[in-house]
Formats: sequence, structure tokens, C-alpha cells
Amino acid sequence: MKPIADVPSEWRHFSASLAFTIVLPLVPLLIEAWYENRITAQSLTLATAIYAATIGVSSKNAVLLAITLVVSVVFAIAFGRIMGTGQVPDGCSAAALLSLAAITVVHVCERYIKHVAKGESFIQMPETR
Repeated sequence: MKPIADVPSEWRHFSASLAFTIVLPLVPLLIEAWYENRITAQSLTLATAIYAATIGVSSKNAVLLAITLVVSVVFAIAFGRIMGTGQVPDGCSAAALLSLAAITVVHVCERYIKHVAKGESFIQMPETR
């Protein structure tokens, strides 16, 4: 019987990059949803502002950086408004979810090209002897 082949390193790097750059930053939202059975507008706008900025900065695409920084500033302003007035702007939560989804899809595609198509490592590990 043949042993099951190991997962190719490109796919391991791709999977690790998704876990660390997409899933891990959104864990606070997942925890809030789990404990509270909802995600507050404050948490969603703050997470979107931070997530957009970090994804943009981690990208090598200048257009994505510019777009994500604009998204980040918009949601930082929305977060400030929510915290200051206690009122959530109309459509804010839907816009935040749409932004998170769009940024995530673009980032997954970018990471696929980088790690699977081009074979770049996610984390450079020291060589073992």
C-alpha cells in the first residue's frame, strides 16, 4: 500500500498565510459572535478599519494599499462617530461586512499567486542540518 503523499509545500505556505493573515485577525469578531450571539457595530467598524490597513500594508500592490487605506480611514471615522454619538450610520454594518469580504477575496487571490503559483514561502524558516 502506498503512503499518502505529503501536502505540497506551496499549499502549506498558502494555508498558513491564510490562517495568519485572514483568520487570526478576525478571531476577536468570532469570539464576540460566539459569546454574545452578535457582533456590535463598534467591533465591526473597528475590526474593518484595522483589518483593511493591515491587509493593505502586507500587499505588494500599490492600488490595493491605496484602496485599503481609504477603507481604513472611512471605518475609523465611522467608529469614532459611533463611539461619540452612540448612533450607527445607516448601512455601516453592511458596508463593513462587504468591505471585509471584498478585501478577503482579493487577499486570498493575491496569496494564491504568491505562494502556490510563484512558490514563495510564507515564513522563512532556518535551514536544518
